[in-house]
Amino acid sequence: MAAPSITTLQEIFEVEKLSAEQEKAIDSLLAKKDVFLSLRTGGGKSLCYMAFPIFYEYSNSLDVQPQVLIISPLLSIMKEQTDLLASKGFTATFIGKDKSEDASILDGKYQFVFSSPEAILQNDKWRDMLSGSKSFRLFVVDEAHTLVHWGENTKHGQAFREWFSRTGEIRSLISCPALVITANASKEARKVIKKRLALNNCVDIIDSPDRENIKLFVQKLKNTVPIDETFGWLTHDLSTRKKDCPRTLIFCSSIKICADIYTAFLMVLDNSVMEFVNMFHSCTSENVKETIREDMNDDNGNIRVLIATSAAGMGVNYKGVNNVVHYSPPKDMDSFVQQLGRDGSQSLHLLLYNSRHTHKLEADMKTYIENKDKCRRLQILESYDSLPDVELVKHLCCDICSQNCNCSGDCCELYQHPYFLFQSDDVSSDDNSCMSDSTDLESDDVLDIDDTYPELE
Repeated sequence: MAAPSITTLQEIFEVEKLSAEQEKAIDSLLAKKDVFLSLRTGGGKSLCYMAFPIFYEYSNSLDVQPQVLIISPLLSIMKEQTDLLASKGFTATFIGKDKSEDASILDGKYQFVFSSPEAILQNDKWRDMLSGSKSFRLFVVDEAHTLVHWGENTKHGQAFREWFSRTGEIRSLISCPALVITANASKEARKVIKKRLALNNCVDIIDSPDRENIKLFVQKLKNTVPIDETFGWLTHDLSTRKKDCPRTLIFCSSIKICADIYTAFLMVLDNSVMEFVNMFHSCTSENVKETIREDMNDDNGNIRVLIATSAAGMGVNYKGVNNVVHYSPPKDMDSFVQQLGRDGSQSLHLLLYNSRHTHKLEADMKTYIENKDKCRRLQILESYDSLPDVELVKHLCCDICSQNCNCSGDCCELYQHPYFLFQSDDVSSDDNSCMSDSTDLESDDVLDIDDTYPELE
């Protein structure tokens, strides 16, 4: 790879060197080849497009400043990435941020331009800008799995954001290689994404989604169990240990469920303990969201329990989260893997659900929660045509493998989830089937996403 000096990379991005995957991606893009890049969270995917202009300028004689167009699903991601790029000395903005910047965007004065697909495709001004520009050298689709899970109609209803399925139209407006980024996309999702973006002969760089540091648990609950009993293990630990309580992230499928859990905590915890609990969803004010992000980016932050919808699970980097709980499963495996966990140390993941939560699940997600005897890790990886990176000791793998662990000592007990050490027998369901009862979630309880994109003109 013809490259700028390592000193340049160290000074700007604070990295010693590029990984093999990053080098392959950038090399391929410089050779004008499309790239499908699927690396686990923390694998340095964003660096591939952030560093691209540096490598491009190094290997090409320039008549114009090279630009990068990034399609991003969430406004929060756009804000975070543009702020990061600005701190590194680049010029970056997103369409819709400030109308006073529109003229500069049209004149090609920003090295990085972020946008939602709606903002571009529904506005002739931005379409004309792209079709008339000679300076865009890279087209990026970030969080590419959203093209499938947000942009496609399903048997359960209309697409959440149909314009995502039309993101490929942007390729007809600019002539440059595409970098398609995701932390996880199942084999079926990859096929759809490639078709939507016309990636006919792309370079595939696919990492295993296996997170060997996370032990997996699943527990079905009785429909009648109150929320405060379900989370009694956590409220007890929080009351006892307060700021020393291990940081826990609870994912919920709707704002309503999120509020119900927060209320349950509020009912049993003193005000002095509730200061360690917070809630994050699409209706949370932007000031509170920013306060939560800053706190969760600090290993020693004040928040010990964050109750959140999927709005808190994409494009963020929370620190010190060793425990993730899903109270009801996401509808698809990609969303599940996205939210599993990000911390690199030994962690625990617990999926809690009752029969009311099993409607509208995609096949692989329903199979995962119905499973009684197969390794949960292997089951997840089958959706990605992947294998485990390492062979784990059974008591570190999942609750099913733990039952077959024959190691000596107290290791198995050490890696049991605190939920099972605390709960009484009448909380868990004796019915291991996934048949739903007659009560379904409200239609607007299925999905909650962050403030998704700037106001469209």
